[in-house]
Amino acid sequence: MKYLIVDPPSGWQYNFPRPVATVNDDTSFEVTANPLFSAIVKVAMEKSGYKEKDIEMGLRHLRVWFENKPSKDDQHNFTGLPHID
Repeated sequence: MKYLIVDPPSGWQYNFPRPVATVNDDTSFEVTANPLFSAIVKVAMEKSGYKEKDIEMGLRHLRVWFENKPSKDDQHNFTGLPHID
């Protein structure tokens, strides 16, 4: 299992970059074409206080990467995440 990390524009103001979902080890960046991906990221942005008027732009311009496991300091951010197949 890998963690899907996202960082929208100006994300540092809203506690990004951060994990938004788990994915299978063989998952590629094609996962970003999955409608579930956009829905999960949008909810994470809304819950973080991202301005509604900036969410669509943020979804088009966010950085995405995978991490294999959380660092010791970030483990609290990696619990209870949805899984994208």
